[in-house]
Amino acid sequence: YVLKTRDSQDTRKRRVDNFKKQWAQAVELAHSSVSWSWLCAQCITELGAALVGAEVNVWWHEDKDGYRGSIDAFDEVSQCHRVLYDDDEWEFVNLAIEPVMFCGQREFVKPKQPGTGKKKK
Repeated sequence: YVLKTRDSQDTRKRRVDNFKKQWAQAVELAHSSVSWSWLCAQCITELGAALVGAEVNVWWHEDKDGYRGSIDAFDEVSQCHRVLYDDDEWEFVNLAIEPVMFCGQREFVKPKQPGTGKKKK
């Protein structure tokens, strides 16, 4: 899937939304017993290590297909998640910029940052 640089922002958004809908439908058909959902890039960035353990379906542009796996690690420095695919291959992926779907209705809780809580008087 390629976005053209001359497309307006609205056109780009429509193209991305259509792509996401089509991919979601394909994943639903392939794994009809589970539901899949999207997280925005900002949410993925903020959640960071809290996503470890999540089942995912990562889109590979060259293969024009999504591959199922699970997040088994997070690197704080690169902000990349390690995805262990169902075929035992793995890679570090910046999920904030790659198309990825998350399995199920799992609630992700953003970890609290040290020193951000209110101090007691």
